[in-house]
Amino acid sequence: MKSGDDKFTMLDKFGLIFSEPKNFFNKIKLEKNIGGAIGMYLLIAIIAGVAGSMFYSIMGPSMRMYSDFIAAPMIGFYFVFGVVSTFIYAGVMHLLLIFTKRDANYVDSYNVYTYSLIPAIVLSIVPYGFLAVIYSFALMIIGMSEVHGISKGKATFVVLMPIVILIGLLILFVASLFYSF
Repeated sequence: MKSGDDKFTMLDKFGLIFSEPKNFFNKIKLEKNIGGAIGMYLLIAIIAGVAGSMFYSIMGPSMRMYSDFIAAPMIGFYFVFGVVSTFIYAGVMHLLLIFTKRDANYVDSYNVYTYSLIPAIVLSIVPYGFLAVIYSFALMIIGMSEVHGISKGKATFVVLMPIVILIGLLILFVASLFYSF
């Protein structure tokens, strides 16, 4: 983004989320709707789905079978489960945020969460790219802190507690299945 230029393009966002996360989140504070975040998420998901399919298909016969088997589900996953989960996870984070800051805005929480997923989606196309999820969680912590003006400790609580809740629910579910037999 050039200085003096009010336009914040998708390419600018893509570059800043990797190079200057604090600056990126300070700029997206100005977004008053989820259009930019969900649009970028969907575009990156399409590109990653197609690129991942192509990547695995050129890796050889053993990987080609993997590519043929996973290409459509991978793209479908990002669109169906991925989009729905952005609203759910951002909603849970936002509810937790309300406990630490009463005047929080859901649109800001949604944008922080959804933009923070971009690196994980981009890097999911390469082997061990799933490790980028760690970077995405770090981005969420930075983003929640910057956008909502809370401490890094509170932001960490807001970002990671939904995972703790989910793991707890899964343990309860598995335990209930185990004890029902």
